Amino acid sequence: MNTPCRTALFVLFLTIFIPRADAQGPAGDPVAGKEIAVKWCASCHDVTPEQNTAQAGIPSFMAIAKLKDVTLDSLIAIQTMPHQPMLDLDLSRKVKRDIAAYILTLRGK
Repeated sequence: MNTPCRTALFVLFLTIFIPRADAQGPAGDPVAGKEIAVKWCASCHDVTPEQNTAQAGIPSFMAIAKLKDVTLDSLIAIQTMPHQPMLDLDLSRKVKRDIAAYILTLRGK
């Protein structure tokens, strides 16, 4: 079997047999996520709609929530990828899920 066919089969296998992160557990606790975000994220991001003290050029959680294709999984992935000046807080999977769940609650505000 040639390489393109193997690659296509591998991708198909992943999409069918590997469950998405959403399906692997609860969606997260947005109340806990807000508490964590206020404590750890608010020094750089505007975490709540009322806050207006973010560092220049750093998106607010509300702006992130309103991005067209943002999902719980993509928010967890962003927290996992190191990017400057974001601190390496070594957050647990549950904490990342909770923060992501909170951000998604801001979508309708």
